[in-house]
Amino acid sequence: MELQWCNKAFTRITGYEPTEVLGQRGTILIGPDMEQGVHLYIIEKLMNWENFSIKALNNRKNGEIYWQRMSWVHLSDPETGNHWWLCSIIDLQEERVEPTKRAEADLTKSDETSYARAVEKIQRLEKENARLHELAKSVARDANEDALTGLSNRRHFEIELKTWIARLQEHGTEFAVLYIDLDRFKLVNDTLGHDAGDRLLVSVAKLLRSVTDPSDLVARLGGDEFVILKPLGKSALNISSLADELVRSLQTPFTCDGKSTNCSASIGVAIANKRMADPEQVVADSDSALYHAKSQGKGRWSFFTEQMHANSIATKQLASDLLLACERREFVP
Repeated sequence: MELQWCNKAFTRITGYEPTEVLGQRGTILIGPDMEQGVHLYIIEKLMNWENFSIKALNNRKNGEIYWQRMSWVHLSDPETGNHWWLCSIIDLQEERVEPTKRAEADLTKSDETSYARAVEKIQRLEKENARLHELAKSVARDANEDALTGLSNRRHFEIELKTWIARLQEHGTEFAVLYIDLDRFKLVNDTLGHDAGDRLLVSVAKLLRSVTDPSDLVARLGGDEFVILKPLGKSALNISSLADELVRSLQTPFTCDGKSTNCSASIGVAIANKRMADPEQVVADSDSALYHAKSQGKGRWSFFTEQMHANSIATKQLASDLLLACERREFVP
């Protein structure tokens, strides 16, 4: 547990400046004159995530002994699994003590037994707390990761997309969306089996990780659909180069149990820029570009244009008109 923040009153009471304690372990709050029983009581309460308040003798930075009331409140974030303690300290000025070090009393046999039990309990709680911490990280990881490939899942992608759009609107940080769809994935499942299909998806995920940067977001939306969010940087050339490399790499035959099959990919690319009225439209734009690439023969990538948007609207309008015409019996055989 590390100290992340303190106010001026903390400095006035304890004598520690923020630069001396921030990033330090929480044990800096425990002076040498605090009784062992009180110290163990505090640790036990913290390990059990229990809110509590306690009056105790403690030391300021200069060694001066004073009475204080220390109160702890547990805070947590259910989405990230992060935990914090908010500790408030009150200087009980009406109960001053002489700044002389108290003589330590010899521990009786009973004291030693109680102390050993307390230490054993704390060690047990530490192990349990570590287990729960790992479990919390695992749950958070499972909530954000695709179980098969380890990439971000649809839920995590949608959360991150909102963050990227917020950065675009606040700071003008433009980015590209590359929407990827495997062209012959159903054929792999039908001819080699679903196990081979899963292995192909894992291989594609490894390829996507290998050709992208740590700052990029790579996600599997489901089935054989993948998406990459990539900062635009100073030029769109790095986006087109990435699309070229992906198309070329995904044309390499896939081998499973000695059998080889081709499984190319089509990619749609769209740019989210600060001039867009609705940046969330960028994913739909990349999807339109993807289907344009497929209509041109697959195994290629296509960049979104306004003409594609116009064609998409016209196609949807035609479909709507045809359905309406059927309902009105306007077709005569």
